[in-house]
Amino acid sequence: MRSGLAWVKLLHTSFWEFLIVLCLFGALVAGLVTLPKMLYACGICSRVLGFWGVLGFLGIPFCVAFANLMVVGNLAKVLSVLESESYGFESLMKAKRLMEGRRQAALVMALLSNIGFRLVECLFEFRMCKGMSLWEVPMLVSMYSLVLVLDTVMNVVFYYVCKP
Repeated sequence: MRSGLAWVKLLHTSFWEFLIVLCLFGALVAGLVTLPKMLYACGICSRVLGFWGVLGFLGIPFCVAFANLMVVGNLAKVLSVLESESYGFESLMKAKRLMEGRRQAALVMALLSNIGFRLVECLFEFRMCKGMSLWEVPMLVSMYSLVLVLDTVMNVVFYYVCKP
């Protein structure tokens, strides 16, 4: 497969993932705008209490769906590059089917890679406040790149574990 075609497939898959994330955020915002007003109009609770109640009620399913989408999206990106016949929305659906019994392992992998990303990000912000030396910039870029490569390798290995 040509390299340029793989990038186009990866972009197509990322675009579909972005659209689903956008719809997910839109559903959360729509729920946070309309439900507290409906609760207030029915006289159930005040607007502020209704907002926080709805945020708690919608926030947990939103976080679960968002984490699930990120894990499925990571596997779908690997799928779209390694398999020539699936990309885009089809790749997302195939990744969801492949992960059926291994969703917890994928969520733990995503959690660990996100912790690595956040550690490097916190170190960067800490060094920005204190002032950076010339040698620290390449070191932080290398650390972030290492975490990114390890995340990609974990996703590829996970793909080969899930592949029948």
